[in-house]
Amino acid sequence: MRSKRGVLVACDIPLKQFLRFLNQQHKPSFIIDEGLDGTHLLITNDVKVQKFLKQKIREWQRSNMYIARIEEDIDDL
Repeated sequence: MRSKRGVLVACDIPLKQFLRFLNQQHKPSFIIDEGLDGTHLLITNDVKVQKFLKQKIREWQRSNMYIARIEEDIDDL
């Protein structure tokens, strides 16, 4: 068995699924081991991959964020 250097990522289940989806589209694969448990992944220790993932996670979080809009004129109530 060969050992590989990696970064342990702790995440919730939806984020783990998103990372698995990105991994399927990205060549070469960046996930080393996804069988740790439901909330952890081991990814490659590549700075470019880490920057890519941070950017994609930010975009994903922004697209799934609810922002309440407050009406300035409440006279209509």
